[in-house]
Amino acid sequence: MSSLPFGQIAQFAFYFLPTIISLSKKASNSRKVILLNIFLGWTGIGWVISLVMAIRGKQLIAGTPFQSAAPLKQEFEPVLPPPTASSIIANQNLMTGAHFLGSIFGRIKNLFNTRRHNSVNGFQVNNRNNKRWAWAAIFGLILAVGAVGNLFNKSSEQTVASTTTTTSSTIPMIDWTEILVPGKNASDISASFCKDLDSLISKQAKIIKERISASEKASIDQFDGAAYIKTIDWSTFQHEDNIVNEQLGLSSPLLIANTSTAPSVEQSSKFLNDSIDTCLLAETSKTLLSDARFLDSRMNLMQYKATHLPWYPKGFTEYKGDIAWKWLEHGEFRCSYGDHCWGMLVVAKNGCPSSLYAEITILDGSGSNVGYTNDTTSGLSPGQQAKLIFEDFTPGADSARLGEISCY
Repeated sequence: MSSLPFGQIAQFAFYFLPTIISLSKKASNSRKVILLNIFLGWTGIGWVISLVMAIRGKQLIAGTPFQSAAPLKQEFEPVLPPPTASSIIANQNLMTGAHFLGSIFGRIKNLFNTRRHNSVNGFQVNNRNNKRWAWAAIFGLILAVGAVGNLFNKSSEQTVASTTTTTSSTIPMIDWTEILVPGKNASDISASFCKDLDSLISKQAKIIKERISASEKASIDQFDGAAYIKTIDWSTFQHEDNIVNEQLGLSSPLLIANTSTAPSVEQSSKFLNDSIDTCLLAETSKTLLSDARFLDSRMNLMQYKATHLPWYPKGFTEYKGDIAWKWLEHGEFRCSYGDHCWGMLVVAKNGCPSSLYAEITILDGSGSNVGYTNDTTSGLSPGQQAKLIFEDFTPGADSARLGEISCY
């Protein structure tokens, strides 16, 4: 008992004050007071209601057994609030010992009631020994509840501390305002360079839009994309990272100038984000970063395609095998004879050891097959191109299509 703080004993004695008053008065509503005090006293309102019921409860008439006393009509029905978050642990602790407390109070009640069996004239004489034992039992119960409550509180504190430790270790809380020089206001510091931050974001947005426009056409063709990448003066395409780093380069010196300790990377990033919000640049910054991610994605795809170009040159169409071809434009070849002629370039990846043969089908204006013609040349070395000329006298010839290419 010496290990229990007196203050804690007093607190539990105060908590069970409605029960003590009700039992000492031998009130007819003692059972209701005890139950309300034990189970709902922790809500505050429940304790007040149980105290009022104990004080206003009528004493049992002499000769009326405690257990058979007719219950008095309650003058008002208590309306109790739902448990709050702060009382969850206390509620769990009290509910754990509910059955134990109920049995103990039942025994105490019987000690008070035994006076009717030890009277000399009806129920007019109390048994003092039983009454002393009853009060001793109440006091012992208070001490026991105090000790158990102390253990529950320590267990709850350890649980909460363990939960807090786990949470803080997995989700670190970073607040850049904690390192500000006393007297400095975070919003004022952020707002002091809104103009510079706005100017930087506008400049970055202009560059990103220009590069998106310049890469539009080059991104359509794989060969154009490879050629475009060779002409630009930046080797990496991480525009999003570059944008954030430039903004941090502008905001970090201002943060450092107003802090007593060097800010971490996380604190610097949080300061930048808070400054963007303070300067009403959140939507502009969001659009800028979205455009930067789009440009990075496009450039990375173009770079990948540039390193995986097909073996044949731009403008050629791959034929079956390791041969590719393309039509020549007018002015790129000359006809020697015939009413109609077509020119073609052919390239063989591995070359043609002996000769190259190509045949085309001649079509009229309606697309009908009206004939064919061919051309041939000697062998080709790997990657070497050959120019073939197809001439024809077929009346009504309008166009031609590839029929066959053979490499011998």
